[in-house]
Amino acid sequence: MGLWMTTRVIGDEQIVLNYIDDVYGVEKGTSLSWCGSLCKSMVEGNGPSIAPDIKEIQVYRESPNGQTFDIGAYLGVPIFLKDGTLFGTLCGYDPQIQKQDIESELSLVTLLANMLGALASRQIQVISLKRENGLLIKSSQQDELTNLLNRRGWNKCLNKETQRSEQLGISMGIFILDLDDLKVINDTSGHGAGDDLLIETANVLRANLHEHDVIARLGGDEFGVLVLNTNMMDAQLLLANLKTLFENANINVSIGMHLHRLGQSINESIKKADESMYESKTHRKTVHSQRP
Repeated sequence: MGLWMTTRVIGDEQIVLNYIDDVYGVEKGTSLSWCGSLCKSMVEGNGPSIAPDIKEIQVYRESPNGQTFDIGAYLGVPIFLKDGTLFGTLCGYDPQIQKQDIESELSLVTLLANMLGALASRQIQVISLKRENGLLIKSSQQDELTNLLNRRGWNKCLNKETQRSEQLGISMGIFILDLDDLKVINDTSGHGAGDDLLIETANVLRANLHEHDVIARLGGDEFGVLVLNTNMMDAQLLLANLKTLFENANINVSIGMHLHRLGQSINESIKKADESMYESKTHRKTVHSQRP
């Protein structure tokens, strides 16, 4: 046969996965019409798996692909997954009419198709398991309420980015945020109102930070932000901008910041950002208590 190929059937398309072609110029990823194909007639039992001369088979002779392409001979078998679902076909075409003895190839081609079906079933299962594991990992690292990272996700990203920082010698801005009024709101207006405040806080951060920055709800009323590849001037500017953004959103939040540099301990940098946040909280309480 001048062309051998394995295909995947998806809806009305027959997509070429692999091929050996000396005649037709087929390429991997080529999309063929499934409805007009000889393979569809074969799978549905309207035509034989082997046709040394397709003109002798009416359904093949009259099919759109049989009329469009220069096909003399055809050989095809379905590829089924273990659950009986049609995956695609293993098929061969040649512009020349073949001798009747090509029928002896059917058992080997069928065996190969069965092996491909088993292999495809296994691969789909592996992909499905990886996808499920990925979702489980993601859910285990995500805060359900805000859809930000949780503390586990934060720690994982922190470790990864700290390693990159040490390798590349870049600085990172660490921001710790603490909502001042969450307990009061929970006690006076209910936890639904408190949840709304947490979600609004997450939305402010998400809308005003870069996509590659790390944002997490560390637990309770505490949030963490890791700004990658920054310097002290930009980190201080972001700190001021965040304070303004939260003031405009009528969210009372205390924010601490520390610039983590090469050679510093990440745990010490986190501690300093946390201390900076508490200094901010103390200052805010003092200012609030002095208001008339």
